[in-house]
Amino acid sequence: MKNRHAPITVALALAALLTTACTDSPEPRLTVLPTSPATPSATSGVTPASPDASGGTGTGAAETAVACAGGTATIAGEGGAYVVSGDCGQIVVQGSTLTVRLDGAGTDGTAGGATAPGVTVRGEGNTITASEVSAVTIEGQANRVDATLAGSVTVRGDRNTLAVTGEVGSLRITGNSNTVDAASVGSVTVAGESNTYPGS
Repeated sequence: MKNRHAPITVALALAALLTTACTDSPEPRLTVLPTSPATPSATSGVTPASPDASGGTGTGAAETAVACAGGTATIAGEGGAYVVSGDCGQIVVQGSTLTVRLDGAGTDGTAGGATAPGVTVRGEGNTITASEVSAVTIEGQANRVDATLAGSVTVRGDRNTLAVTGEVGSLRITGNSNTVDAASVGSVTVAGESNTYPGS
């Protein structure tokens, strides 16, 4: 007759032997961890760039060209660098942290000239660079527009900035803590608090 308890007895004996071997080992154990790949140090001057909406890296990224369909170019989203070329009647920028350059529009040398586009900026933290613009409307918060000449300018919201190297035909500011810097301004209408503009 076979002993049914023999396999259990052998298993218990083997477990006891392994436990004893583990506890009686006089040598210390050494754990080796794999090394991680080298990463740039904080002082190396190399900062990895994060991707942006244009598919670039945000730091020196190539600009994405924007078509002017039906006389209006609309740029929306979050992040990215864009360029609008040629004659375009209206440029609308809406979103956040967008960088837009208007190239080749408004070149007849007068504020609000026939080839100068109108620009509307909505959202937050957008930056627009242009030569000449016929009209600028800045809405939202912390947006910036740089231009050489501007026809009419309306600044709404708070902490927006407009920098014009030449003249501004007419200026209307509502909201607070907006800054307008220009060589000269025609008519001025201002509401709100802590706004800065020529003649303030």
